[in-house]
Amino acid sequence: MTITSATGSSYALVVSYEGYVYKLYSNKTMVRIAHPVTTQLRAVTWKPDGSYALIIGDAAVLIKYDGNTFTTIPTGFSSAVNFLSIAWRPDGSYALIGGSGGALLRYDGTTVAPVSNPYTAYY
Repeated sequence: MTITSATGSSYALVVSYEGYVYKLYSNKTMVRIAHPVTTQLRAVTWKPDGSYALIIGDAAVLIKYDGNTFTTIPTGFSSAVNFLSIAWRPDGSYALIGGSGGALLRYDGTTVAPVSNPYTAYY
């Protein structure tokens, strides 16, 4: 499981290997809110301003969650690629997503762009 809370939010998001998303509240109550995919979800991170979260997972899954709606973002990567890590630039201008086989992706909230990477290691 990965747990991430937005700044000022009353809950954290938790993702699971079964493709579920949960809200974890400060009173330690956890509520399943969605099952957007059937593949493993690996990580979740909130944009620094807390406006939305990005969720990544196996099969090149990228999901945007604005607190109400889950939106699958097409990445252009093969479903053989597993996204493994994600981090926001501190100013929130874009997130960098790393995956299997050296896959590297930049997402700025509207545009997905592959990033050239000479390395083929896992990130």
